[in-house]
Amino acid sequence: MKWIKVRSKLISEIAYDEAGNELHIRFQGRTEKVFPNIPKHMFENLLTAESPGFYYATYISEHASAR
Repeated sequence: MKWIKVRSKLISEIAYDEAGNELHIRFQGRTEKVFPNIPKHMFENLLTAESPGFYYATYISEHASAR
């Protein structure tokens, strides 16, 4: 799994585990959360979003339970 830096005030890096369909998000301040059952296209959308923080808040945080 490869971590990718994103330009965001909220998120530092993201990674995707295709085998488990898990989205890994490392927030500013180094807190990390794992979101299971996230389709790969949502990872790709987060990666290319103009505002990754907005995309996360709108499509991921409210609709997925993190570990």
